[in-house]
Amino acid sequence: NMYYSYDKIKSIADWIRDRVKTIKQPDVLIICGSGLGDLADLVENKEIIPYEDIPEFPKSTGIF
Repeated sequence: NMYYSYDKIKSIADWIRDRVKTIKQPDVLIICGSGLGDLADLVENKEIIPYEDIPEFPKSTGIF
């Protein structure tokens, strides 16, 4: 996809990295889509960033 260039992806990753409050950078990033929210309950020491807050991410088309 030409919209997501290396620079744009790096900018998104840097934005997320700046918001992670842990001392050690995370080894894994999980984006929980529809029906996978309970997966986050199994993770310790998690940081939650609402999907809609992440710049340049596509807008959700789900119906709530």
